[in-house]
Amino acid sequence: MMTARELRRVFQRILTVSLASGCGGEIDRSEFTLNLCSTGANNPLAGVTPANVVDYMELRSGVSLNDPTMFALVAKQGLPCAKATTPACADTLAKTFSADGWSTSTGDDIGPSFRYLVVTRGDTVETITSLASLKQFLAPIDNENEAVFLLGAALPTHSLLCDGNNAQLVSGGFNFATTSGYACGEGSNRDEHVVNVSSTGEVTITDTVVVEEGSAGCAIGRRPEGLEGVGASCAEDRVGAYFANAARLEAASVHAFARLEHELKMHGAPGALIREARRARRDEMRHARMTRGLAKRNGAVPVAARVRRTGQRSLLAFVKENAVEGCVRETFGALVATYQSTHATDKHIARVMSVIAADETRHAALAWRVSKWAMDKLSAEQRADVVALRRSAVGQLERALGTSDGPEPRAGLPGRAASLELLHAFSNALGMRDRADGPNELGPEATWCC
Repeated sequence: MMTARELRRVFQRILTVSLASGCGGEIDRSEFTLNLCSTGANNPLAGVTPANVVDYMELRSGVSLNDPTMFALVAKQGLPCAKATTPACADTLAKTFSADGWSTSTGDDIGPSFRYLVVTRGDTVETITSLASLKQFLAPIDNENEAVFLLGAALPTHSLLCDGNNAQLVSGGFNFATTSGYACGEGSNRDEHVVNVSSTGEVTITDTVVVEEGSAGCAIGRRPEGLEGVGASCAEDRVGAYFANAARLEAASVHAFARLEHELKMHGAPGALIREARRARRDEMRHARMTRGLAKRNGAVPVAARVRRTGQRSLLAFVKENAVEGCVRETFGALVATYQSTHATDKHIARVMSVIAADETRHAALAWRVSKWAMDKLSAEQRADVVALRRSAVGQLERALGTSDGPEPRAGLPGRAASLELLHAFSNALGMRDRADGPNELGPEATWCC
């Protein structure tokens, strides 16, 4: 079983042997008059008034195609079976499930996710499981709440821009200001859009602007599913920009470990793993404060992390995310933090990175321990899928680092050549390659553990 002490030894062996984000323009919101984020409404069904009035609406997030009885309750509105004439309505509602719905998957290969509506009208219980049926249920779209609800179903990777007005009543419908993507990794970018939702339910992107290009060397922290595409603030100082982005990712990791703790409980993990996840969440809160301080000290102001709520996931989806975000990204991030702690010429940064490196190494070890526990519960075919996904994640990191900037001595950031050298040593030492390539320093277990 991988431990933090073993990882530290590996890192030391490797070490014995970038991140300036470009900020572009933005969409024109000068004629937008409403800010739907400022209303404080957390219920996506609030204000939804279908033409054919219902007594009750329940928005669910499905988490298993094989077991439709597994779902997460996202929101509800009204009273179940309020106008029913017999008790049969409540019994039917309790037994109504769906294995179909409109997709909420973000395309990150960590498992299916979908949503659907269950409604009661008199003695009748109905399900709305497709975009087409949802449009018919809501039509006509005559208020901004219905429009933004439909937008979220049609464009699940978009979220409202909340730093100003984001909605506008126009002829025949509504316009919304949205954001999608995230600026972390070569080839990635954060976009802003103008999206029109017509009264008939047609959802159309009418304008798109790339506002931030991804940082090639971005690899710090465990990114949670649902992390919205709001990048760090622009700063002329490269060190300030780096720590502004790091602060956002550290804050996002708080959400990631909170979800890890919850899902470990849900899947029946040992108490020791659950307690370590809880401790890691507290660590990340401290890291976020520390990196925010370094960002401000170097002339940058970070933007807060925004993470959408997502539904429960299957064990396989959970293991896949842990393989990518924990065993690959977080473990490599711990190695880079260790490198920074010994190479930063700014002594204050070196001290901060020393603390972060120690914690992140422990978090990486937790990811390996979680993987060892969970992989034993998967079939051989599923384990092979996870291994393939892990190797793909290493390849994505390699491509990103291949376009990273030169070294930054103050923050101890490795340049392109050093980053690739670290990654190659990392992938060899921790078994991120095929068995045919030769033995691993940590033994054969390391080949499949993540």
